[in-house]
Amino acid sequence: MTIKDEIIKTIEIMVNKEIKKIKADKTYPSVITSVEKGKYVISLNGSNYAVKCAIPNVELKVGQQVWVTVPCGDLKGMFICGVR
Repeated sequence: MTIKDEIIKTIEIMVNKEIKKIKADKTYPSVITSVEKGKYVISLNGSNYAVKCAIPNVELKVGQQVWVTVPCGDLKGMFICGVR
């Protein structure tokens, strides 16, 4: 590997670390695993979360694929924003 390749690889690692720290809305694909107390349980990055659905007049079912938004990195504010 050349010095040029090493420098580019190092810069890429540094940029990727900083991107992970950005507090912006992020949307992820997920699947509904169950319904509990009016909330939908979804799995995201190996953890389960009970979230509300922000789509008006839509009833979701277990096994349905959805899009989940995490506003500004706040997992407590997570919500279902769309059906896949």
